[in-house]
Amino acid sequence: MKHLLLFSLALCVLSTWAQSVPGWTMVWNDEFDGTSIDPQKWQHEQNCWGGGNGELQCYTNRPENSRVENGKLIITAKPEKFTGSLNGCTSTVGCTDTRDYTSARLRTRHLNTGSWKYGRFELKAKLPKGKHLWPAFWMLPTDLVYGEWAGSGEVDIMEYRGQNVNSVQSTLFYGAPWPNQKSTTPGMKSFPFDFSADYHVFVFEWEQDVMRFYVDSTLTWTVNLNVMRGSGYTAPRQPWDQRFHILINLAIGGNFFNGLPGLTAAEAAAWQQPTYSIDYVRVYTKGDAPAAGVCGDDVCNNGETSATCPLDCPPSTTTGAIGTTGTTGTTGTTGTIGTTGVTYPVTTTGVTYPVTTGSIVPPPAGTTGDNCGSRSENVENGGSADQPVSPQVQAMQQNMDDQLQTVMAIVIGGVAAGVLLMAIAVVMLFIILKRQRNETGRWF
Repeated sequence: MKHLLLFSLALCVLSTWAQSVPGWTMVWNDEFDGTSIDPQKWQHEQNCWGGGNGELQCYTNRPENSRVENGKLIITAKPEKFTGSLNGCTSTVGCTDTRDYTSARLRTRHLNTGSWKYGRFELKAKLPKGKHLWPAFWMLPTDLVYGEWAGSGEVDIMEYRGQNVNSVQSTLFYGAPWPNQKSTTPGMKSFPFDFSADYHVFVFEWEQDVMRFYVDSTLTWTVNLNVMRGSGYTAPRQPWDQRFHILINLAIGGNFFNGLPGLTAAEAAAWQQPTYSIDYVRVYTKGDAPAAGVCGDDVCNNGETSATCPLDCPPSTTTGAIGTTGTTGTTGTTGTIGTTGVTYPVTTTGVTYPVTTGSIVPPPAGTTGDNCGSRSENVENGGSADQPVSPQVQAMQQNMDDQLQTVMAIVIGGVAAGVLLMAIAVVMLFIILKRQRNETGRWF
């Protein structure tokens, strides 16, 4: 028993280590270890309108179509006639249509922690097998800043046709609202294995200037975001500079299968594996950057004001006379601006402010010199006129660096110890089994 406990401990350490990704910090995940779908993480979409793609199913929230079982989220497509209901419908059309199939579609959109601007998004899943089955792992914009679909963008991380079990595809949609949208894709990527036979990890890395798509550890597509994407946008990186949320669904039929014969009832009845089995979904962000939509993300939204979040919503300043009482240099005093009470910090960094009489127009809010630091002007980025680096801050940074090195040493030591414990447990287990083999003639 003692050896089995050591073995379990080692596995636990290794499991935690396996979830870490160098350079990224996990900020959200669902391992589906409970007994039901977590309503704090997922919302079912319920409708029968075909998703805008001519799909053949109704999406329901019934356990027949989606459930948690044995540590997996199971989405099941079923050939059955079903009529939708206004009760719980999440669409504006197609709520009461009748369809010949049912399935499920889940999203994180309307949940407080379910949208992100930039990050690494992972899904580990075993895909279905059968004609016209269409599983997807994808993202849509939360705020529709650039208009309705597809002006505000869409990211299809993984799509797959159930009759082509060794190929997956990624796609971006953007440009303008339907029907003037644009899209780009590297096309279907083929692999030397069956996606319906085992679990594989689908990864999307999204940074300010680049997107990267992976299957397991294989890079399948890289997209440069620092370009203009069409006349509907005013700057590079648009529309990929806003919050997006996750969607997971299993559709049946639709325009993803254009050019192929339609699905028959007999073919649906012969589906070999009509289930989309998901082991986990994980979201990471770079370093300790705050999640999108919260104070500190450099975007003034979600009801934030200069009073509640001056980092994202710098207070505006007014024109006024510069007082003549302020001095600069290393004395640590400050110069007072007019009667507004605004003061500039004076430190040993060499920042100097004019001390004169007369009238000036202060720098625009949100820029260097507006006396309101934002996350992009913080001490980690070398300080600025708004947040200069003081000796106290420098000492604090050094202390934090020392603590980080200590923590990293502990983590590395823990992982090494875990590996050693597992090796010892394996050896002990082999000795015990060999002794039993010598005594009884059987291994077990």
